[in-house]
Amino acid sequence: MSNIKEFDVVVFGGGPSGTAAAVSAARNGLKVALVEAMGCLGGMSTSGLVNSFTPLNSGNLLVVRGFALEVIERLRSMHAATCPMQEGYEWIKFEPESLKFLYDQLVEESGIYIRFFTVAIDVKRENDVIKSVTTYSKSGIEEWRAAIFIDATGDGDIAAKAGVPFKQ
Repeated sequence: MSNIKEFDVVVFGGGPSGTAAAVSAARNGLKVALVEAMGCLGGMSTSGLVNSFTPLNSGNLLVVRGFALEVIERLRSMHAATCPMQEGYEWIKFEPESLKFLYDQLVEESGIYIRFFTVAIDVKRENDVIKSVTTYSKSGIEEWRAAIFIDATGDGDIAAKAGVPFKQ
């Protein structure tokens, strides 16, 4: 295959988890690619308009921090997130288009190579280690190689193509 892409980490799926994984890996100095089947990041929180995050607290104690808290704080600074919905139990409502913009901004700031409208069609592995994933897009067929592959597709697409057992 002549169209080969090589990275330290390739993340498949650009929803909240995949975006968090990609940004975190890039911030730790790794060369990262983020491959998304749809035309924007955020998964169901943006494309599906599921526009609330679960609470980051337990009573008055903040128990979730890191990337999730950063996203919420940045959305608040954009006047694109509101809370609480009831005292002591904060659901964070947000504007999906603003979240799309923020995820794009975070990915760009982190120097991540991003590909939209790209779908995995094959996984090559040696023993129990994934060596490459082949994708299809309007750019054609490409092979992605990395030391680490992260399946954040939501349905385990990469794991299934790699032959990992699962129940339907």
